[in-house]
Amino acid sequence: MDYIVWQENFNVRVDVIDEQHKRLVQVINNFLSDLGNNNDRLAVGRSLDEMIKYTEYHFCTEQLLLEKHPDFLSHLNQHWQLIKQVRKIQDDFHKNLELKADIFDFLLAWLKNHILGTDKVHFSYLRKNNLL
Repeated sequence: MDYIVWQENFNVRVDVIDEQHKRLVQVINNFLSDLGNNNDRLAVGRSLDEMIKYTEYHFCTEQLLLEKHPDFLSHLNQHWQLIKQVRKIQDDFHKNLELKADIFDFLLAWLKNHILGTDKVHFSYLRKNNLL
């Protein structure tokens, strides 16, 4: 089951980023599916680890492309805040704490706000100013 459905308006018109965003949606869906289906802890833990690892990989790619943007540090801070939040989720999971029910809403809101808001604006600026 796809909890988050990729939509064309998510595209930022930078191929590598659009492909990574699509993959990020897939790994988030895998994690949410394992969690929602009450799969065994090992499966949930693996998909959570994969989601975090891929998010960090994606952020590295984005950061290399966005470093010429005047608001780069703010964007970088948004990335670090998300990593901090998902690492807290991971820590809670490894401590056998129950994951919060609003995890889906959190991930969906962050993904949509970041891609549709910050990423689209930043990449549009870079394209417009021939900085990509």
